[in-house]
Amino acid sequence: MTIKITYLPNRHEYLRWLLILALLLIGINSALLLQKAPSSPTFANIETDGPGQTTQPHQKHYHREFHLSLPQENTTFTINQLLDLCHTGDALTITKHYALGGDDAAESSYLSNCHPVEISTSQAARSRGHCSDFVQYIYYADARLVRDFTGETYKRKVQKCPHSYYLHGEYPIAELFTEVVDPLRANGLPVNETRAVVSSNRVRNLWMPNWEQIKQEQAWLIRASYMIVCKVQILCTAVKKYLDDENMQQLHQTSTVDREHRFWNSTPILRFMSHSSPDASLEEEEEEEEESPSLDRFNKFYHAFGHSGRKSTSSVIECWLKHPEWPELAIIGQHAVETNKERVLSNKATTNVKLFNQLSSSDLQILQSSHGVHLCPSGQEGYGHYINEARSLGAVVVTTKHSPMQEFVQDGVSGVLANNSGSAPESYQLMGKYENVAVFVSPENVCAAVETVLKMPLEARAIMGLRARKRYEEDTALMIKNLLALKAEAEEFNGGPFDGFNFLKTVDTCILQLLLVST
Repeated sequence: MTIKITYLPNRHEYLRWLLILALLLIGINSALLLQKAPSSPTFANIETDGPGQTTQPHQKHYHREFHLSLPQENTTFTINQLLDLCHTGDALTITKHYALGGDDAAESSYLSNCHPVEISTSQAARSRGHCSDFVQYIYYADARLVRDFTGETYKRKVQKCPHSYYLHGEYPIAELFTEVVDPLRANGLPVNETRAVVSSNRVRNLWMPNWEQIKQEQAWLIRASYMIVCKVQILCTAVKKYLDDENMQQLHQTSTVDREHRFWNSTPILRFMSHSSPDASLEEEEEEEEESPSLDRFNKFYHAFGHSGRKSTSSVIECWLKHPEWPELAIIGQHAVETNKERVLSNKATTNVKLFNQLSSSDLQILQSSHGVHLCPSGQEGYGHYINEARSLGAVVVTTKHSPMQEFVQDGVSGVLANNSGSAPESYQLMGKYENVAVFVSPENVCAAVETVLKMPLEARAIMGLRARKRYEEDTALMIKNLLALKAEAEEFNGGPFDGFNFLKTVDTCILQLLLVST
């Protein structure tokens, strides 16, 4: 077995955490470590050419290598450390106290204990935006994030942990929605009684979708959820209209598709949680003499589009190319240079547009914080982390007069809202039947909003940025309050919390015994 430990604070903590890991792994039901994996193409026949090797099909080969990451000096990771572990890790099992890597540990630890709030998703689904969602629940609601597993593993998990809350993001796990606790109770019962048993034994699934990404074929998941977790108000509003749609409910009632018919008369809890993003502001170094913040950054403009084509980047560039006299604009995103270089350089009068591809986290923070006006004119958003990051930096936020973007700022007070040029729906969007999900933001819309900013004195822009920061802090405080309430609710349903630090007293005793034995 190989164990790698990072962020180790001191020798005593090393011994403590080494034994905690041993308790977490050795204490796991040994049958889980030895049993055959479910039939899957992943585990094919193993060719052998030496003694002691197995040729049994579908037997998982365990390397028994574990990686344990710990906070350096504190008992918990910071939000930003959790974000890095989630986004740049290797499908780690993550809690706010530790991060565990290694295929051996992942499934076994998932099945061996029941966290009040569980999250499961693959590394491919751990984008920076999705991780920014999850880390709030890891940090404040003591959720555990694990990688994705087979359907059989999820079925076993439900029977092992029927009183956990299962939180889903943009990629909900269907097996957790369709599985019921103690399914044998439903066998042999009439249809109406079976439905009653299924309803009473439903797993508590919490779905936190991006409202613009809910597909038509995912409609059943809404009623199959125990709770719809709303990051923004518009999601709760649109889902309420969907639930009140009698025609849609009747379609599910008469559907021959089991999962649609099964939940036709179920109604989830709609809960607005508020939401937030990891604080993008740089920690300021302590200085002997306080210096007034520079106003220069409020005459520098910034636009980020990441991997998305929904940030109106083309309109931002077209607007800026018409105004070579305007201040500097920095644009960052995937292949930003390759995609836009020819377009920008062909306009010889334009020298005020700088293009950046993806940067390291530290370089990105520097670029973000050095530009005091952030252009975020999205046509649609599920939440809008780049808008919220701008607020956390105390920047002037220019975003779209459309939900949910307009939920972030008060026009003319804590930001500037750009008008849009009409709806731009996409056919797959379920919520488009109940609300206008997407709009088009034209270059003229962008230019008009920027001109509003340019007419403001730098001092007024700085004040607007401070108000944006205050709104960020208020929304974050509301989210924390709601997540702590959710944590208490989940722990009560689960019969108590589960935390690695519960082992510390036992570990201290073990350390003492080891020292006595060694002497």
